[in-house]
Amino acid sequence: MELKNTIYEKQGNVAVIKLNRPKALNALNTELLQELETVVSAVEKDEEVRVAVITGEGKAFAAGADIAAMKDMNSMEGLAYAKTGQAVYRHIEEVRKPFIAAINGFALGGGCELTLACDLRIASTKAKLGLPETGLGIVPVTYSEGRSEISCFGVSQQPQAKAEKNNSMRFFIFLFQITGLSKKTSYRAFASQ
Repeated sequence: MELKNTIYEKQGNVAVIKLNRPKALNALNTELLQELETVVSAVEKDEEVRVAVITGEGKAFAAGADIAAMKDMNSMEGLAYAKTGQAVYRHIEEVRKPFIAAINGFALGGGCELTLACDLRIASTKAKLGLPETGLGIVPVTYSEGRSEISCFGVSQQPQAKAEKNNSMRFFIFLFQITGLSKKTSYRAFASQ
């Protein structure tokens, strides 16, 4: 699989996924979201992978939607972009393997939503999470299918579905080492069903 905006590597039975647009603070553009979907599918199908860690390359986890790319989108392209993000995040929620967000800097808007799609969030002391769209009068909370959802960047996190996933997996996760959240970070985890 050829990747430009993400880095995918396996460390034993741990999949490490790095968002790789550090000059743009890992802003989420269509290409990055499509690559993330490809990697999530690979994690789901790989029987050796027991857990996945998502982090960002550089000083940000993900600074949110790529506003520079969005400014030139028409309404249909914007809708397709939002649906791509929604599908990827929903896929992360539904995979029957735990996903860990290793938050190493800014996780704003869609980046914050990505952390919510994960099963576990671990933040460095430099992490900054938020929903800045609320300052623009955009409300990130909607109601859908009878359940509360947090929605920013057209993506949702359903607490009830998340709880059902966690109960059905019956995973015991033991994190032995997550240090420094840098290029030299070593992730080791064991999970059993």
